[in-house]
Amino acid sequence: MSYATKAIAGNLADVEVSDSDVTGAVQYAYAGAKELVGVYIDNSSGSNPAYLRFWDATSGVTNGTTDPVHIFYAPGNTARMYSIPLGLSFSTGIAYAGSNSAGTAGTSDPSTTVTLRLLLKS
Repeated sequence: MSYATKAIAGNLADVEVSDSDVTGAVQYAYAGAKELVGVYIDNSSGSNPAYLRFWDATSGVTNGTTDPVHIFYAPGNTARMYSIPLGLSFSTGIAYAGSNSAGTAGTSDPSTTVTLRLLLKS
C-alpha cells in the first residue's frame, strides 16, 4: 500500500493520485476541495471483482461502516478508466479504500493487487 500525489500540468487535471496496491485501509489522498475527473482501476491480476469506495472526508472514515459517496467497480482480469468530464465534487477532501464486496459493508481487501490512479482538478 503505497500512494503518491503529484502536481501535473495541463487542462484536464492539476493533481494525480496513484496507489500501486489498494487495500481495505482508508487512505486520505487529498485535503481540500477538488473535482474528481478521472479514475483508472487496474484489476487485471486476478479474476475477482474489486470495488473502490470514496468519501468526502479528511478523517473519521471507517471502511465497511461509513457510507461512501461514490463506488467504482472493476471486474476481474480488467482495467477500467472512468472519465468524468463534469467532475464529482469533493468539498472537504478525498478518502478512498478498496474492497472485494459491493456496497458499504465489508472490509476485506481486494482479492488481488489493484492499482489506482485519480485525476483531480480545482
